Amino acid sequence: MLSQLLVAIHVAADLFWVGALTAAALILRVEAVGPAARGKIALVVYRRIANPAFVVAVLTGLARLSLDLEYYLRVTHWMHLKLALAVALIALHHVVASKARRMSAGTPQLSLGRATVAAIALSALGAAVLAVLKPF
Repeated sequence: MLSQLLVAIHVAADLFWVGALTAAALILRVEAVGPAARGKIALVVYRRIANPAFVVAVLTGLARLSLDLEYYLRVTHWMHLKLALAVALIALHHVVASKARRMSAGTPQLSLGRATVAAIALSALGAAVLAVLKPF
């Protein structure tokens, strides 16, 4: 029961985290308003939704992983790739936050690239596919 509850909370937190991270990245790309306004709006989404959801996702993920380390890290191997994709998402999380902070402070910045948004989506999709299919 505990493991199922941890997985349910982890998945819900991932949905909020990746959704908010994608929203913040897309806000940073909008050219309709000035960079400082985009940065401030993205920072609100990041701080109020993405960051808390990230903390919950990491804590519940680590808690679930710790309940059966042998299975996740030795018996099956898909978790290795899923964790690598999670690390990529964490790096992108910090890229978006850094860009939002600099833009909100008025520091001249180029808009966030499409590749960043695509990398967020592909990393999240890859992690989800691995978690559901457990292919190896």
